[in-house]
Amino acid sequence: MKDFHRQMRLRTQTPLHPSVAIVSKRLAMRLAILLMFAALPIPHGIGFAKMFVMLTGINAITSTAIALLRRERPDTRAMTHWDEAIVMTALFTIARLLT
Repeated sequence: MKDFHRQMRLRTQTPLHPSVAIVSKRLAMRLAILLMFAALPIPHGIGFAKMFVMLTGINAITSTAIALLRRERPDTRAMTHWDEAIVMTALFTIARLLT
């Protein structure tokens, strides 16, 4: 039991990987651009919700493709394109369920 508590304490004290800040900023930028394009008032457009679902789905697919092309490992402590794909897939699923 002591080992478990010691491991948990060590796990919470380890600093974040340097890629976390970079990937978080990249993900925030992607979301901002995605929201901007989804909110564009296009004549005969399909609306914000459907456009958001479509763009997040496409973004999840492209993040997965980039992760495969770069041969990134999904099980590392560093944030990678796999993490972006998971976030985009979660947003796609939530938006799809709400529309």
